[in-house]
Amino acid sequence: MQAGIKHSLETIEKMRQAHAGMSIGTLNPFFGKHHSKEARAKMSEAKVGNKDRLGSHHSPEAIRKMSEAKKGNRHTLGHRLTEEHKRKIGEAKKGTKFSLEVRNNMSKYRKGDKNGFYGKKHSEETLAKLRAVEATLETRAKMSVARKKRVTKKETIEKMSVTHKELWKDPEYRDSTVKAALLGLRIHPNRPETALLALLEEVSPNEWEFVGDGQLVIGGKNPDFFNTNGEKLLAELYGTYWHRGENPQDRIDLFKKYGFHTIIVWEHELKTPEKVLGKIRKFIGKS
Repeated sequence: MQAGIKHSLETIEKMRQAHAGMSIGTLNPFFGKHHSKEARAKMSEAKVGNKDRLGSHHSPEAIRKMSEAKKGNRHTLGHRLTEEHKRKIGEAKKGTKFSLEVRNNMSKYRKGDKNGFYGKKHSEETLAKLRAVEATLETRAKMSVARKKRVTKKETIEKMSVTHKELWKDPEYRDSTVKAALLGLRIHPNRPETALLALLEEVSPNEWEFVGDGQLVIGGKNPDFFNTNGEKLLAELYGTYWHRGENPQDRIDLFKKYGFHTIIVWEHELKTPEKVLGKIRKFIGKS
């Protein structure tokens, strides 16, 4: 009964009648339901011979099969593994490679084994391979520590700098180095570059390609767009922030040495697309 609720005398009398026959010590009235003699007899008959904890009735044949299935079971999940299943598990584990730290921990654990469960013995050939791997890893670790402690002499650094400068004078070496560095960055066209490419494609559909990711390096410089129709045309987008103070004519003159004609479009010019379209048409001779 809930605290603070007052029932009428009629309601109280009905509650007493409903609870009549409840077993002594029952505190929850929901468990005080009174069953008829016929219902109790049926419930008793259903439970005869029942051995299951969940209250379901199994036949003697089913109980026998369940008992046989559980005999000899050693699996933690309660399922009996067949020989085929065990073989597949063994094959799946073959070739598994562990780090040196893991192998050392396993070795320490097995040395203290008292029940023989981890007492697996390796062949001499396997032991030799394990020692070789451990020696190699140990050598690499020592080499890494030695490199970190190594101090390059000032004279050596100056020689390396001179050598690098001489190599940089070679256009082929310079361009290949810049190209490799840019390709490693996996650059994609940004929003302004994408907008410029759309304008270029509007004037000359399917004739422009983004190469600002390092695909094309000319004179040590990487243009943004390349015309694929064989006319040797380039397009550059100059960012208002990144290219401030630069003279676009320097880039035009540089690429001209290699036979390319270049159009420079500043980022702020994209605010007026019609003007940029006119500039592109004039550049490629389609005005």
